[in-house]
Amino acid sequence: MKKNKKVMLLVLAIVICVLLAIAISFLIDAKTLNSEKNIIKASLKATVSDVKSNDFDKAQDDLNELQKSTKRVETKLNTTKWKVASKLPLVGNDITSAKSLISILNEVMDKAATPSLNTLEQYPLDSLKVNDGFNVKNINAYLKLADKVIPILSESKDDIDSIDFRFIKLGTLKEYKQLLVDLITTYTDHEDYINLLKAFIGDGTEDKLYVFVAQNTSEIRAGGGFPGSVGTIEIKDGILTVGEFSSVVNTLPRLMPAGCNITAEENDMFGGWLGMHRDATFIPDFERAGEIWAIGYESMNGEKVDGVVSALPQIIQKFLKIFGPISLDDKYTLSGDNATRVIEKDIYFDHFFKDNYTSKSNEITDNYFSQTAKLTMEKLVENISIKNLPDFIDVFEESIEDRSFMMWLKDEDGQELVRKVGAAATLNYDKDNPETGVYISCRDGDRLGIFATLDVEMSKPTKNKDGSCTYDMKVVLGNSMTKEIQQNARGYILGSYGGDMYTLLHLFAPMGGTVSDFKTSNDMNITIGEYKGLQVGYANHFFVYPGKPITITYKVTTAPGVDTPLKLIKTPTLQEYVK
Repeated sequence: MKKNKKVMLLVLAIVICVLLAIAISFLIDAKTLNSEKNIIKASLKATVSDVKSNDFDKAQDDLNELQKSTKRVETKLNTTKWKVASKLPLVGNDITSAKSLISILNEVMDKAATPSLNTLEQYPLDSLKVNDGFNVKNINAYLKLADKVIPILSESKDDIDSIDFRFIKLGTLKEYKQLLVDLITTYTDHEDYINLLKAFIGDGTEDKLYVFVAQNTSEIRAGGGFPGSVGTIEIKDGILTVGEFSSVVNTLPRLMPAGCNITAEENDMFGGWLGMHRDATFIPDFERAGEIWAIGYESMNGEKVDGVVSALPQIIQKFLKIFGPISLDDKYTLSGDNATRVIEKDIYFDHFFKDNYTSKSNEITDNYFSQTAKLTMEKLVENISIKNLPDFIDVFEESIEDRSFMMWLKDEDGQELVRKVGAAATLNYDKDNPETGVYISCRDGDRLGIFATLDVEMSKPTKNKDGSCTYDMKVVLGNSMTKEIQQNARGYILGSYGGDMYTLLHLFAPMGGTVSDFKTSNDMNITIGEYKGLQVGYANHFFVYPGKPITITYKVTTAPGVDTPLKLIKTPTLQEYVK
């Protein structure tokens, strides 16, 4: 019995020693892994820093060190004891997750990071710019890299999303997982923009010309504003440049060219006001307005146009918040806080009041608008870099959403990409994803857009028997001009009617749906018609007087069987910028 007890004690002692040895081995491995973790972290930081400073030789060295470290971690985690540990309850899942993450990191470095460094070395970022333009060949090198890398990153993101750390707090590894997801998402989320850019610039072998319209929202239109200043974006001999901006009178024809083919339906819907070529944005569909402006530019300048890009002053303010201020003749400083107000209000107030109005006021203010467009584009070309690219993209996304940036491309495949990113600002024909539009325009040649207010309320939906949904709408149109301004301002601000806003209103139903039950606070008649298959309630000849807002209530109903939440689109106004 005593002998058996001794044997048991001996066996127990041996087991304890073995377990202790295993524990010590795990502790040693854990210490080694922690050391490798620090190497990985330092190498990641160093590689990013090297790229920013264009030291690609050192970046390659640091990336190699990073790869060696992750390979050592991968080898360690593939040893028998770690494989056994991965089968244990609780901790096993996290060990498997760590192995998966390290494996993905190695894959990303081999197939994405290394090719990226090679491209950066061959086509340095500072070589993208050529004088006042951009090298299309170099841009395309990065776009080809994106084509190669994005599928790898997308697959890696899916793999990472499936990884789950449950129990062990593996701190930095969990951080790596999130950092990788953030990095990959940055690229994959903007794949549509990359495809659009490829279509826009081409391969550099074909010359392209785009009309760049800076719309002036102080002369408000359903599709943005009056085309106050017009420039070009040209791709010639492989170099992309932004041309000079000039007044609309020098770049677009006064009357509508025959080739624009304004239909009887359009003439009726927009009050017969489409005889003037510059008024194309009375039509809230920018695809149609862009096409009209392209035809007009071609007829006046004798050059083939591949598309039209439009920007409202609001986007200028957003960009200046990133790139810093610009100065106009050392008299006005435009910044990320005040640019829209200065362009659209202050400059006009400084030149169209009793004491400061001259016969040159029109010319002076128009020149300031052209100068703003020119200097902003120069600022963009000067400052755009990989460092502020995420902010740059954020501005575009926000501006696409509020329609302060719009595009039209003549090539239909290219235009489909424009629609995909949401920059087409076209009417909505997707019955299952309904939109309703509230659009206003000022008919007169004035600056009353400064004072135009447009407030829209949309109720929660009521479900109907046919599966459609009905929304109660309330639209309030206002004119915030004060008596003091009315008494002291000159013609270009007040227009032909002494500050009374000669207005057009268009209320669009969603595809397959209706607008109905109109009531107005001024007993105005709302006509129900149709434009390109969409029902519209409209009024083309009425005034909004200072201090006397007009309220319109009505109902919008979606197509039968459509209960997807209704999206509201409306004309961008200046009310939040010019207070």
